[in-house]
Amino acid sequence: MASCFVCHKSAMKGFKVSHSDIKTRRFFKPNLHVLKVKFLDGEIKKVALCSKCHKKISNDFAVGKRQNFVPLSLLNHQRIMGKVAASKPEVKPGEVVNG
Repeated sequence: MASCFVCHKSAMKGFKVSHSDIKTRRFFKPNLHVLKVKFLDGEIKKVALCSKCHKKISNDFAVGKRQNFVPLSLLNHQRIMGKVAASKPEVKPGEVVNG
């Protein structure tokens, strides 16, 4: 069954409870996202992450914490943002820019 690669969260059984207190069985499934990730050894794999773990990994990556793996989407976003920041010229206060 599908589960989160980090926290191993998977489907849980429970009850749907009606207003008259009639209980019927149901499943509570985690919100999983399949992402390509790059591990420290350079290997790229597809893994399923729940939304909570994906958010935590994204925040840790933005802060610069070291992790065992990084989603490729974050690496691509960082690369694109680096190019955008590098392409804009530095303007000093009071300097006139032509163009």
